[in-house]
Amino acid sequence: ELFAGSTELEIEETPHPPAGGECDAVLQALFSEPPPSIKPGIYFLWMTVPTRPQEIVCAPLFVERSNERMTFRRITGSAEPRERLWFHRVGDHKGVIVERLNWLLLVAVNQRGNHEPSMIRLKAVPLSSVVLGGHATILTPTGISFAAACMRPAPAGTSFRQALRQSRRFENNDASIDPVARMVLDQERLELRQIIERDVSL
Repeated sequence: ELFAGSTELEIEETPHPPAGGECDAVLQALFSEPPPSIKPGIYFLWMTVPTRPQEIVCAPLFVERSNERMTFRRITGSAEPRERLWFHRVGDHKGVIVERLNWLLLVAVNQRGNHEPSMIRLKAVPLSSVVLGGHATILTPTGISFAAACMRPAPAGTSFRQALRQSRRFENNDASIDPVARMVLDQERLELRQIIERDVSL
């Protein structure tokens, strides 16, 4: 239905069968190009928190190749104590990665809660180490939110369980935050502010 071009979507109580036809054609075109250049493995995605400039969120991101498609799973908030408000923001985001014009686009839908979609746009940052910087767009029940984002490969030998322990929020002055990620986030936050101000002024 999302790809059918209809102006109205009928809301029904019964679930829809698997999409076909136009949807299949769109997906086939989406994956017809060479797979993105990112390598399978474990990454840490650092993001700013809208309306909370003093906080940074880290989410482990697991990338794998499935046939010719590059898919990922991003876990948010799993290491938060249950008594904290942030525990209710636990998310399990599954999606695909495509590459266009040297940008990596990570498109996903949360498998929990409100099933909100998200898109993270990243490109290589000119540093000696491997680091990607960009912005995240998340659709929430209260509207669209934007965040600065930075993604880096997890240290060699990082296990699945160790990665999940990083799935939480940090205070901005936390000494355990990756200093390169902090620097890139500051740059991307400034760029994001400039983009929003420019668009609003139009």
